[in-house]
Amino acid sequence: MKACSCLGVEKSGGEYLGAPRGHYELAPDDNILLYGPRSVLAGLDERRAGSRGNLEHHLAVEKQHEVQTEEERRVAAADAEDPVAESVGQLGETSCQPMQSRSEE
Repeated sequence: MKACSCLGVEKSGGEYLGAPRGHYELAPDDNILLYGPRSVLAGLDERRAGSRGNLEHHLAVEKQHEVQTEEERRVAAADAEDPVAESVGQLGETSCQPMQSRSEE
């Protein structure tokens, strides 16, 4: 799980690289498009390089995992209390049969 994701990099010459992999090195004039929680994105500007930055990264990922786990727990609890959500969930368990037209009856 990632705390944020890089959706793309725009190079100073206008070239665009979509969804770069972890081995890509940013150049000083690169513009990056990131997706993630505002609190995580705000902290990136202050994150240090090296072991301290790695620790901050792991702490951010752990925090995001906790947030996502809590959100999934709340959704599951709400679904368990909602009879409409429960009946919609049961629709997936039924099988559909082709209907016969009145002329076939």
